[in-house]
Amino acid sequence: MIEVLEPIQHAYQMEVITIESFQGNAYFTHYETENGEPKNPKVIDPMELISRLRQQSQLQVIDSRIVYSDSDLLVWHFTPPAGTPLYLKSNGQSLALKIKWPNLLFARKGKALFVAVLQHKTRPTNKTRLYLAPLPNVYANHNICLGSVSLPDNNDIDEISMAYIESTKTHLSNSDFWRKGGLTIERYVQWIKQKADSKTPISVSELKYSGTVSEFIQKLGGK
Repeated sequence: MIEVLEPIQHAYQMEVITIESFQGNAYFTHYETENGEPKNPKVIDPMELISRLRQQSQLQVIDSRIVYSDSDLLVWHFTPPAGTPLYLKSNGQSLALKIKWPNLLFARKGKALFVAVLQHKTRPTNKTRLYLAPLPNVYANHNICLGSVSLPDNNDIDEISMAYIESTKTHLSNSDFWRKGGLTIERYVQWIKQKADSKTPISVSELKYSGTVSEFIQKLGGK
């Protein structure tokens, strides 16, 4: 069973610093730890504390949107900013449609990018349901046809997500995402334009179910 990270855990040496107030003065005490227990208390100067924090070159803040990470795979949830257009070129016509984007689950594996639609806005769990993304250039296995889009070398999840979101989509790689069936590029353009014009969100009830978050991660080789 894949465990969705809550939060991601890395190997680290924990240190404890307590702050105590006495007669209007603040006192900082530093503790080392052994087996999770504090030891060797040492009162430190506030300026020393600031200096120590500045020297923590390996200090990392884990983005709470990341739900799984290993050496090969990064998975996160993302919703494009309100007002972000869907760029689409079809039959010689270029469109920039301001749709209400669904809540997306992205995955990056090497140079490949995958996307699915989440059941709801809250942080996903192993059992959260996923749906086929109603977006152009996305195959039935969630793989995105990036074309000329280059993903950044880093793992900045906003930058990676927006690289696809802001690209111009050119084809309907999967016409089977629609629960009603019978979708063509012409019907898709009509449907997505109606969504934009009416400012109606895309509902998961319109999309085909594709599995759970756990299954999604497993299919991509998550351990």
